[in-house]
Amino acid sequence: MLIRFPLQRSQSAFGYLRLLVSVNPKPLDYALLAFGVLASLAAGVPFPIMSMIFGQLVDQLNSASCAASEQKPVTSQESAISDKVLLTVYIAIANFILLYVATGAWTVFGERLVRRLRYAYLQSLLRQEVAFFETCPAGEVAARLDGDLSTIQAGVSEKVGIVIQSVSYFCTAYVVGFTLDAPLTGMLASVVPAFLLMALFGGRFTKKYTGQVNATMAPAIALASESIANMKLIKAFRASGRIQRIFESQLVATRRPAVGKLLTAAIQVGLLYFIAFSSNALAISQGGRQVADTIETGHGVTLGAVYTVMMSLIDASYIISQIAPFATIFASASGAADKILDTVHRKPQIDSSKAADGQVLSKIEGEVEFRNVDFSYPSRPEAKVHDKFNLVIPAGKMTGIVGGSGCGKSTIAALIQRFYDPEQGQVLIDGHDVRELQLRALRSHMGYVEQEVVLFDRSIMENIAHGLIGSSEPEHEPLQRLVVNGDVAELANRILEGGDLDTLVAHSPQLRELLSMIRVAATRAGLDNFVVELDHGLATNVGAGGGRLSGGQKQRVALARALILMPSILILDEATAALDSSTEAQIMDSIHNLPGERTIICVAHRLSTVKRADNIVVLGPGGVILDSGNYSTLINSGGTFASMVQSQAMTATDEDERRSSDAIESAQSEKTLEKLPLVSEGGPDKKAADKTVDTELTSTEEKQVAKPEANMSTISIFLGIMKIEGVRHRVAAFVGLCASIVVGGAHAGEAVIFGNAVENLSYCRAPGKVRDGAALFGLLFFVLAIAEFIANSLSAASFGYVSDRLISLVLTACVPLIFMSGFLRIRLQARFAARHAKAFRDSVSTATESVTQIKTVSAFSLQEEVLHTFQRSLRGPYKATLQSIAFGNLWLAGAFSIGSLVKALAFWWGGRLIARGEISQTAFFISMVALLSAAQTSGQLFSLSPDVTKAVVAARRVFALICPDGKVDRLKAQPLQPQVDSEKSLTPHSGPSGPREGVAVSLENVCFSYPKSPDNLIVRDLSLDIPAGSFTAFVGTSGAGKSTILSLIGGLYKSTRGKVSLDGFDIGRRHEGAADEDPMQYDGEDDQEPLPIWDDMALVPQNPTLFSGTLTFNINIGSRNGQDATPAEIERAARMANIHDVVDDLPLKYETPCGPSGSQVFSGGQKQRLCIARALIRSPRLLLLDEPSSAMDTESERLFEQTLEDVMKPDDQGRRRVTVVTIAHRLRTIMKADKIFVIDHGEILDAGTHSELLARCEKYRQDVMHQTLN
Repeated sequence: MLIRFPLQRSQSAFGYLRLLVSVNPKPLDYALLAFGVLASLAAGVPFPIMSMIFGQLVDQLNSASCAASEQKPVTSQESAISDKVLLTVYIAIANFILLYVATGAWTVFGERLVRRLRYAYLQSLLRQEVAFFETCPAGEVAARLDGDLSTIQAGVSEKVGIVIQSVSYFCTAYVVGFTLDAPLTGMLASVVPAFLLMALFGGRFTKKYTGQVNATMAPAIALASESIANMKLIKAFRASGRIQRIFESQLVATRRPAVGKLLTAAIQVGLLYFIAFSSNALAISQGGRQVADTIETGHGVTLGAVYTVMMSLIDASYIISQIAPFATIFASASGAADKILDTVHRKPQIDSSKAADGQVLSKIEGEVEFRNVDFSYPSRPEAKVHDKFNLVIPAGKMTGIVGGSGCGKSTIAALIQRFYDPEQGQVLIDGHDVRELQLRALRSHMGYVEQEVVLFDRSIMENIAHGLIGSSEPEHEPLQRLVVNGDVAELANRILEGGDLDTLVAHSPQLRELLSMIRVAATRAGLDNFVVELDHGLATNVGAGGGRLSGGQKQRVALARALILMPSILILDEATAALDSSTEAQIMDSIHNLPGERTIICVAHRLSTVKRADNIVVLGPGGVILDSGNYSTLINSGGTFASMVQSQAMTATDEDERRSSDAIESAQSEKTLEKLPLVSEGGPDKKAADKTVDTELTSTEEKQVAKPEANMSTISIFLGIMKIEGVRHRVAAFVGLCASIVVGGAHAGEAVIFGNAVENLSYCRAPGKVRDGAALFGLLFFVLAIAEFIANSLSAASFGYVSDRLISLVLTACVPLIFMSGFLRIRLQARFAARHAKAFRDSVSTATESVTQIKTVSAFSLQEEVLHTFQRSLRGPYKATLQSIAFGNLWLAGAFSIGSLVKALAFWWGGRLIARGEISQTAFFISMVALLSAAQTSGQLFSLSPDVTKAVVAARRVFALICPDGKVDRLKAQPLQPQVDSEKSLTPHSGPSGPREGVAVSLENVCFSYPKSPDNLIVRDLSLDIPAGSFTAFVGTSGAGKSTILSLIGGLYKSTRGKVSLDGFDIGRRHEGAADEDPMQYDGEDDQEPLPIWDDMALVPQNPTLFSGTLTFNINIGSRNGQDATPAEIERAARMANIHDVVDDLPLKYETPCGPSGSQVFSGGQKQRLCIARALIRSPRLLLLDEPSSAMDTESERLFEQTLEDVMKPDDQGRRRVTVVTIAHRLRTIMKADKIFVIDHGEILDAGTHSELLARCEKYRQDVMHQTLN
């Protein structure tokens, strides 16, 4: 059952209180809240009571002092002092227990509340329709789950108890004050409204500025998240400096609201101290007059009563002043909660949850009809994708959908699955409008392989099993629970630890059944070609987004995920675009031979994919149907489809076709993974899967990062930050430090003034002197109040002391106890926070991944599985949290309580010394107030230890990432390379001697393995030469190592052995003569001047990637380092990539925001052409293309071939000025290549021209035959 959230967004002063009971608290939460409130209220009572006892002790000390001065017996005074001190000890013990209970209750309550908010936020996100995420950057989700929820947790945990305790203390102190000295207390009560008004206005401004900071920070967070996720692209274009400049410019926008927030907090704290010390001035002056009156009349207020009122209200002022920083924290928590709860309470326009209404069809035949459909994407309402679109897809048949990029092919797939609703018209399945059907049940009859394949950071077997989760078949429910509850994940983990498959599944018939279904689906999807070569077989983790697999391998896993359910409707959106032709033919044959009947909808650009379709629909611009019929009918009609076929035609002889036919028959022999071991039995030489880890930290790197993180001290971090900051920031830090010293010194000044004031209020003095002293010291306190306001406006930190020799010997010996308790608290918190941070990083990664891949989550109804995985990632640190609370809060309560015990000891010891005449009252009170102020401040300081430890852990993580060698100088702020104003065009790079030809590439005995699997060679002793200005292609099966070779040429990785040279320069060395470096540390960039060759290189990646910025920004990423392209240059690059006409039709032209990943604005083929424009903008001499035309339509592919010809056109001297190295599965695009390398298992199987390979290489011939259409 879905959680229902009755709480509405806070719009009033009660918003914070509503936050405390948000998102369905359980009885235990209410109990913790009640215990926390009651214990906190009770914990505020003991201190004023002890102040009353201390007041009585002052009377005793005064009497002892007078008796000592008159040399009278003091035995009775010493006995009375001892009795009251013992009573104080009992009250301090009770206070310790109350503090421990209150802090523990609030900490557990806050932890549980934030866990509920995390879960509710993600649950609500996963319920939202796909259109919701078109304006929600992936970085925003990470910011909410990490930053905002951390802010909320800081504002709903132990700090709430401290504030309640402070208020209780304040109220009790005034009750005691009115009881003992009502006139004086009444005067001091007049400052209470000042406290309240200051806190109210300060909290309001803090909340305002916090919201502005979060809003302006979101674009920077999104850019950082996208950059890290696409680090391979950033490295390829050496665009780190450009991204850094943009990131810094976005951070500048946060400066003004951040400064406003800090100034508000500083002024708020300064005002609090001003009000507190002003009240002290009033108390000293008026209390002194009352004591003088008592001396004159013989009755009235005693010195002890005045002391009690003064001390309790002074302490109350200190305590209430602590609300200022906490009020800021609470206001920030309330502001952050508003944004979280906005999403939590949002009702999705298209609800795919189990609780959603709608008709449930027990069986679906699979007929799909589009009836007068009008549709445009919510992010582009002005651009019609379909206008009065009508189409019938018959049940039980295969329908191919082809056409140009952006004509609405993928939109058809999206509308069938109801990712969107049409603006007009109907989408019908078996005659039922999809809007009237229960969406989760409808999707359970569908299988989907999307254009840009995404997998989850789980094992291969888990990713395949995800296809079962949405099933509505009763017999699948037990199997679904195995996946959702983590049994399959546990199975994969135990295999990784060396467990045996048969032994592990023998106890569970359900696990055996599920594993059998996974293997059958894997076989049908062609996974058996590479799974046997993986170290852990089906238990292998695919990494974030499937990053450890090649593009073709990811497509096969996604296809197996779609086939495991044997769906009634199978939607393939470019499902085999990244596969070689032989594998594609085998898979398509397997799909055609699936048992039973099903509707297959196949969107494709490679026309050989739909050659066997029962019906082929050719779409034109605006979704207009240009042609339809089966393959032979369309060919014979000589229409649009026939022209497309002619454009993709490849030369083939009859002998070629005969030999290929024999090969297909051999390949189609039935195989099964039923006996496939999950752990390969082959040795290292048999393992050649291309397991990429583009954005993953390797295990070696993790160790390297962890080491400095563990050893870097807090002082080192602080000094490191100071070292990297500019002069202005260092000056600000120096001013803050000086202000802190002034604030700390003010406590010492307070002690001196107070000690002398008490001496002047003694009964031993004349009334006139008492009045004069009261006026003087009241004025001094007011001057101190002004100084405190100024200093606290510059810094809120305070600590200091001053002492008398004899009494300080005792008190100073006790101070280490206070610091030790606080130190142990911080140490425990630090260890806990480090473990906690790792667990929360995992949970944030899970949530961000699921939101980024929301279409896949929705298509397979993975919401419940994601939520369970998310919960499991949070379950681990919860037990550690409880342990941390149990032990850490002992030291926190001790830090607060030990001060009272030390104060009691001070009175006992000081009373004995005063009675003996060894010290004066003045010296005693100066020493006691100074040292005990330090003790009290330290207790309050250690209450902030959770925030201190979180900051230290976060700083260690950042420092360990950017300077793992511990050299902070690497972080020193330096000006980025300035923008270079130079005329630049899309002409080849010119050097001193004029235009140069393309880059010559050489690989000599190159071996390479990814850091995650150092024993698994991906490239094996590879040697090849690519002449300057040549057109070279790599072909081969998915996972053969083609993309890895391209990455080595591009300098994204360093070879394990051998040498990669560009124009004769070994790019594996940082500079001439450098020693060989660890490939684990190599990233192609360093602190030295960048190599000029990098500006001559450009990459078009396998998966077309766009950022959330404008088109201008996305194309400009490819510009040469330090330069920005002009609008004319951007347009020319777009024209060369055949994307300008598409951009020109957009209302905002090149200023059109692309949105997250660009998928909401552009089709896959259009994104590829934009990536080509990004590569061409820098006029490269070396152009690396990784499947550049896989998502292009036939016409775009033809124009792309023309672009390549134009780029490689020789100059007047007959030299080609660009070297092109490409990877291709669509072999027609490389027929004119100067040399084609056939790669297999990281080795060169053969090399030659197209015609040479057709004549002698059987593998290449088979691939050509599979793509032959005429």
